[in-house]
Amino acid sequence: MGAIAKSGSRLAKPLSKMLKPPLTIDWHITQKCNLACKHCYAAGEQFQGEISTLEIFRIIDKILCLKNDFNIRVTLTGGEPLLKEDIFKVALA
Repeated sequence: MGAIAKSGSRLAKPLSKMLKPPLTIDWHITQKCNLACKHCYAAGEQFQGEISTLEIFRIIDKILCLKNDFNIRVTLTGGEPLLKEDIFKVALA
């Protein structure tokens, strides 16, 4: 019986990590798009610039501060995220 209790207590820690609440972020990383879909809310819109890569990394740092309290999932969306010049640097951060 002692072995079962030990075994159970070893599992309790990883289980508590798995039970963290989810935090899902759908990040509209760019307005750029090479299409003009009629159904899209951004079609034909003129947008004023985008945030800098430095500011994106600052936001990522703030998101990462939450990783001990949440299971974080970030989805990079857009427009068309692959049109953002630094998308691979951002995705790897």
